[in-house]
Amino acid sequence: MSGWVIYWVLILDEIWETCNSIACLLLLFVIAGWIYYAFCPKKFKQKCKRCCFWITIIFAIAAMGATFIPKTKQAVLIYVIPKIVNNEQIQQIPDKLLEIANKQLDEWINEFSE
Repeated sequence: MSGWVIYWVLILDEIWETCNSIACLLLLFVIAGWIYYAFCPKKFKQKCKRCCFWITIIFAIAAMGATFIPKTKQAVLIYVIPKIVNNEQIQQIPDKLLEIANKQLDEWINEFSE
C-alpha cells in the first residue's frame, strides 16, 4: 500500500464529515427554498425554481457522499479482512490468538454499528 493510499484512507473521516455537514445545511436550504417557491410572486417563480433545483441536486450529491464514503476504520477493515482471511500462514494461528482477534473485531464491529 502506498503512502498516497494511506493518506486517503486516513482522511476519509474528514471527507465523510464534510459531506454530511453540507448535506444537513443544504437540506435546510432545500426545504426553505421549496417553501419560498410555493409562496413567491410569479415574476420570481422561474429563478426560484431553477435555484431550488440546483440546491436539491447538490444536496443529493452530498447526501450520497455521506452515505457511500466509508469511515477510516471501515475502509481499513474492508482492505485488511480479506487479506487476513485468505492468508494461509494466518490460518495456522493458535486458537487462543484467534479468540483474542475475534474479540477485538467484535468490539470494532460494535463501534461501527453505533
